[in-house]
This record gives sequence, structure tokens and C-alpha cells, in this order.
Amino acid sequence: MIKKVVFIISLISLLLACEQKDKQTDRLAVAQDYYEMLNTNDLAALPRLMTDSITTREPKYDYQQTFARSGYVDWMKWDAMFKPNYEVLKMEEVDSTVVVEVAKSCKRIEFLHGEPIITRQVLYFDEQRISIVETKDEIVFKDSVWVANRQKLLDFMQDSFPEFESFIFDQTEEGAQRYLQAIVWYEDVKGVNANFK
Repeated sequence: MIKKVVFIISLISLLLACEQKDKQTDRLAVAQDYYEMLNTNDLAALPRLMTDSITTREPKYDYQQTFARSGYVDWMKWDAMFKPNYEVLKMEEVDSTVVVEVAKSCKRIEFLHGEPIITRQVLYFDEQRISIVETKDEIVFKDSVWVANRQKLLDFMQDSFPEFESFIFDQTEEGAQRYLQAIVWYEDVKGVNANFK
């Protein structure tokens, strides 16, 4: 009788461990698919990967924004205009989150920063879908370079094209088009691939 009880308890423990391992694998797969979705702008994948509302956080800057799914789609369209490349450098599950080291490059980042930005992000899950994307650390980010170069671009645009005043804050497709146009105009006047450095 004791052997049967021990066998049943062992079997239940094994089944629970397998279920937990499947959830871990699922979270890692969802995280990988999330970055692939950002690279390809595959909006059809969004409902499968993310909850109905998505929160982005950057504690270092005391920043937090919660998007309805439609708002996140608008942000993805803005981001896609800059032709981003998200390269996952490292990914691991920690407790019920996935911690990702990711390098991001795009036309805007290349112009203002001169090299990819590398961050450590933590993805939080609800029902095996991402609910929060938190940027924990900036591994490679030259804040002073970014701020100075951004200000040079803003000053140039204010002097040359004041009607484009709010382009830098407009995170819509139209705003991204205006941002890209500002970069082109700056490069035309200051020299191709000026990158400020």
C-alpha cells in the first residue's frame, strides 16, 4: 500500500514538473516570437503574444505607460517606420519572467546614437502572454551623446523648418515620417551620415 502511495505522489510530482517545464518553454517561445514580431511588424501575432493592455516601464526614468492593444499597434507602426532590427543576445527565464538582453538598431538610433542600443528587458506574463515590458538596464546607451545630438537636430529643425516643431514627440506613422524627413534634411545640409559624434 505504501509503495502505491509513493508511486502516485511521484507520478503527480512528475506531471506537475512537466507542466511547469512546458509553461517555461512557452514563455521563452512567446518572448522570442515577440522580438521577431517587432522585427517583422507582424501585427497579426499581437493577440497571441500580448494581453489586451500592455505596460511599458523604464524605472530609471520614472516612466510607465499602459497601452490598449490598439495603442500598442500605433506605436509598432511608428517604430516600424525606422526599420528596426532587434537582436536577442541572451534570453533566460527567471521565476515567471523572461529576462532578455537585446540590441536594437534603426535609422533613428543610428542617427542619434551612432551604434545599437543594448538593454536588459524583463517581460512579465499573464496567462502565457506578455503584459509588461520593463527596461531594467541600459548596457550600451550613451545618454549624453543621444541628448546632445537630439538637441542639434531640434535646433536645426527649429531654424530651418519650424512647422515641424513637434515631430520628435509624435509617435504615429505620420510622426515617424516627419522624423525621417528631418533626418534627411539634416543630412542633406550637414553632410550625408553626419551622426554628430
